[in-house]
Amino acid sequence: MLHANDLAGASEDGRGCLGTPRLLCRRAPSLTTLIQRKLNEKGFIYKGKYAGWYSITDECFYTDAQVTTDPSGTQKISVETGAVVEWTSEENFMFRLSAFRDALRNHYTSNHRSVQPSQYRDDVLRMLGAEVLEDISISRPRSRLEWGVQVPDDPSQTVYVWFDALLIYLTGAGYPGKSFWPADLQVIGKDILRFHAIYLPAILLGLSTPQPYTPVSSQVLVPQTPTMPLARTLLSHAHWTSGQKKMSKSLGNVADPLEAMDEWGVDVVRYYMMRIGGKWRDDAGEDVPFHALFYSFDRVADWSTEQLEKHHNEIQSLLGNYFLRITSKPLRAIVEKASPDINECLSAAAQGLLIPPIETPKEGRDRDTNTALLRDVFDLPPKIHACMNSFEAGKALEHIVEVLSQANLVLTTNAPWVAPKSDDTAEIKRHANFALGTRVVGLETLRVVAGCLEPFMPDISKKVLDALGVEGGVLRLDAVANGDLSGEGRLNEFWTRWRGADPIQSIKLFGPRRDTVKESVKRKKVLVA
Repeated sequence: MLHANDLAGASEDGRGCLGTPRLLCRRAPSLTTLIQRKLNEKGFIYKGKYAGWYSITDECFYTDAQVTTDPSGTQKISVETGAVVEWTSEENFMFRLSAFRDALRNHYTSNHRSVQPSQYRDDVLRMLGAEVLEDISISRPRSRLEWGVQVPDDPSQTVYVWFDALLIYLTGAGYPGKSFWPADLQVIGKDILRFHAIYLPAILLGLSTPQPYTPVSSQVLVPQTPTMPLARTLLSHAHWTSGQKKMSKSLGNVADPLEAMDEWGVDVVRYYMMRIGGKWRDDAGEDVPFHALFYSFDRVADWSTEQLEKHHNEIQSLLGNYFLRITSKPLRAIVEKASPDINECLSAAAQGLLIPPIETPKEGRDRDTNTALLRDVFDLPPKIHACMNSFEAGKALEHIVEVLSQANLVLTTNAPWVAPKSDDTAEIKRHANFALGTRVVGLETLRVVAGCLEPFMPDISKKVLDALGVEGGVLRLDAVANGDLSGEGRLNEFWTRWRGADPIQSIKLFGPRRDTVKESVKRKKVLVA
């Protein structure tokens, strides 16, 4: 996947580069002219009379099937966006979208991962299911649209803004020179699905078609290996609401993510947005009307300060407090009295998770809380991989939260820092061994969880892994899942890594909020005054 950070460099605070499209637009006009000339030479562009429902807000035309009457019955609106439309007739340059209907249907029918979640792929197939896919306007009279790229050899026409905008993808990928295209993944809003799933792919197929268009065959034959392949997957998402309403300046409910990052920290905002907004799939069932799916997504991704604070407290409590408890001085003092023999500190069942041939009877396994936790910890990376491969980022974080919740419960239940009341040497030794086993499992839990959190909370992940002294810096997810958690010597590596680990400093993973710091400074000033 070509990332914006690869094009213009990421900012140091992890927010990414917000100005990349502006940089690309400087190179776009010449590419727009080049591509329009190529399509024109192949007969895919012609001049004709165009009439349709035009939306000033969306800057595009809609067909009769794409508009409806608003609830008041006074005006027409777009079905997809709700924007007001008006009937407009003008002479424009047209693109033969109709010639690519069969090719596009074949592509989306044969590639089940072409659009995700699957209901949006169904939507695209519905768009292509009509008998005739209507040609679309790609220009507007200069008299109505003064700014923009001029149509080649016709100063009276301006290239439609959406046509110009879609080509920025190719500009950013390096076309027509050495190109990174196609994209492995394009992440887009649901309201521009038509542009990215039908219009842009048709343009790419037009560029790839070796033969010019002929009226004899209304459908274009696309080569099996097109010179301009389509994006491998489109990931379509709904939009964030605020207070269960669309964000609007007039309502005063527009959320500022940059301000939230300044107050709560970048990683916390990333965690919150993926925990809530990363649930791409609808769980309402197959009987839900298709149009209702859009709104079910909107209800899931709702921004509120209360929810942000709730999720900040969630991860701070589950991960931050767990880290402090596992690395606490009282626990370190107790485990210093433990045996260096793994057999005295970890059950055979726990060891069996590291070396499969070692096995114990099924009865009693679940009573060993350390073994149960370790089993779930080792199962976590494959679960994360499966979720990410199916674009279920929110579900991946759910799995991480489940493991952290279990880890905290195990630690509270085991209470390894509570010294035995008996003065019996053997009892003290047994408790120290049990405490060491609990601590070792806890450190391994932190290591694996931090590796799995790296795509979501890179700074927090690095803090944990650096504190644990994991070699090689940030532990990548694939390394956790496929590398050092398997193979011969796994048990010895595991035990050696944590039994004799140097004292791990207890650090605060989450700093104070900005507004909390400000209030603290104000109170100090008042006291001084």
